[in-house]
Amino acid sequence: HPGPYNVIDIDKEYSSVLPNSPSFCPTYHTSEVMPYIKLDTMLLASHNFDELDPIITETSDKEFYIEHILNA
Repeated sequence: HPGPYNVIDIDKEYSSVLPNSPSFCPTYHTSEVMPYIKLDTMLLASHNFDELDPIITETSDKEFYIEHILNA
């Protein structure tokens, strides 16, 4: 989920304030939460998005972004 969100309680899970939606759960286990890191706009501006690296899945498979699909 895009964030950051305010954390309202920390125990074995984090409870946070999230947008009201049935697809959002307001609690997360501590192993699932990452600290907020502010975006470095200078680093982002110098990144070449034309050459994206493959996505490595949990099973070490490589997945790639599809730019467009040609008609068969």
